[in-house]
Amino acid sequence: MTGILTLLLGVGNLVGHIGAAETPFAGVWKVVGTLPAQGGGQDSILGLVEIKGDEKSPKVELLTHGIEPFKNAKATGATLKDGELTFALSSGQLNISFVFVGPANKATRTGGHMDLRSNLLPAYLSKSDKKDLKDVKLETPAEGNEKLQAITKAANLDEQIQLAKAMVKDLPGRAATIRGTTLVVIAALKSGKSDQAAQMADVVVSSANDFGKAFSSRITREIAGELAKEKGSAPKAILLSEGLLKDLGPTAPAQQEAGLLGVLRMAFLKIGKTDDAAKITARLDGLESKLDLEFEKINIPFKPTPYAGRKADSNRAVVVELFTGAMCPPCVAADVSFDALIKTYTSKDVILLQYHLHIPGPDALTNATSESRQNFYEKDIEGTPTMMINGKAGPPLGGNRQGAERSYQALTKIINTSLSNAPTPVELSIEAGASGNKVGARVIYKGLKSTENLKLHTVLIENEVRYPGSNGQRLHHHIVRDFLGGVTGVALKKTEGEESFTVEIPKLRETLTGYLEKFEKENGPFPVSSKPLDLKHLKLVVFI
Repeated sequence: MTGILTLLLGVGNLVGHIGAAETPFAGVWKVVGTLPAQGGGQDSILGLVEIKGDEKSPKVELLTHGIEPFKNAKATGATLKDGELTFALSSGQLNISFVFVGPANKATRTGGHMDLRSNLLPAYLSKSDKKDLKDVKLETPAEGNEKLQAITKAANLDEQIQLAKAMVKDLPGRAATIRGTTLVVIAALKSGKSDQAAQMADVVVSSANDFGKAFSSRITREIAGELAKEKGSAPKAILLSEGLLKDLGPTAPAQQEAGLLGVLRMAFLKIGKTDDAAKITARLDGLESKLDLEFEKINIPFKPTPYAGRKADSNRAVVVELFTGAMCPPCVAADVSFDALIKTYTSKDVILLQYHLHIPGPDALTNATSESRQNFYEKDIEGTPTMMINGKAGPPLGGNRQGAERSYQALTKIINTSLSNAPTPVELSIEAGASGNKVGARVIYKGLKSTENLKLHTVLIENEVRYPGSNGQRLHHHIVRDFLGGVTGVALKKTEGEESFTVEIPKLRETLTGYLEKFEKENGPFPVSSKPLDLKHLKLVVFI
């Protein structure tokens, strides 16, 4: 803060300038956070930092690292705004940004959060009089876990509530405290005690404020989502969600708004306010295009490299088949890699097909054809994600969005090698057209030396489908809707000839709908209510 001091001396005025005040974060601090890979999810000292400068220009220096990935890390991007200090610790292995709430006068500890690959996790700063980690200890890391275990072992809900409130008082700004109070809210809901759940929700939200605005908002959204599931606590969910919606700024992501609106709609339906729920549905429909644009911006976190072209006279296409699922978190890296391959190769070079399966949960993009293709490959497809390249299992692809580039590089290496294989004399072409609700295809082939073990595959794919699954993948590409002639292909009897196929779109939609309805009848409803069966932007793909 910059102040102007005016001293009145006699008749004249003496004006003096006071520089910006020293940052309240000044000093040496332990940076403590919870990394999933460190200590089984317990708090770890990530490093020692020294903070200097003033409120306008804070400076953060990493004195020593606390974990191996930060061995050569540097502190960057320090800013102080609205009482919150932001900086990042970055190395070649790991990059984490931090936000910490301004400490109270002479406070030795202040809470905050860290952003690890778009996942907000609790963190805090703890004052240190040492500048070397060998002289520094983490204060009672097990204390929070002990209190958390006491809550889980409590005899009844009332005892759990008392223990949780005591935990808030004794251990403010701890990750374990948030987990403990949230656990009690869920326990109250399961016990049918909606009033007590709503009361404890206030305790959780208040505790979350110690971790900064962004983390507090996230926790509040999650709690509101739990409260919205029960009629008795739905009004509290409405109150919390409406408050968060009011706080959203004009630049807030549409994804945040959509998440809150989804909670509101659920809560309104629980208490029978169908008109209010319908209004929320209309607002959600209006966000769809914005949500698509936001997803497209973040979907591929690297720049795919367009294929330079074949150096030899090879003309064989590579067939890439991805078995994935919209409810499968480790499938994200594979999905992103798949989308990047679409931007890398032309359809003449690489044929890209995507099949969805009910792994690990129900997925409305699954159909009988995708399951039949899975069975066709038998033991090669035992889980998702699995990629088949020219009929053979590809490299392991499981991972998150940030790990997708490694998967992409592994795939392009294999594909580029395959594209340099010896040429084939086979010529394959397709004539396709639509008439009313029918799509017809005439496939012409010639140049075969033999027909032994050769099958013609004609695949109907939908170029892009919107289906927001639980793993964050909103748009899905090259979704297989049908194999014309079956997933095993049509046996070729002549070295040259043609095959004709016709598909009636209404009949196909009826078949796909029937599959989903039968699945719901036997297994319960899909977690995502929408069933994308528009069957727009269809394409036909053929290969032998």
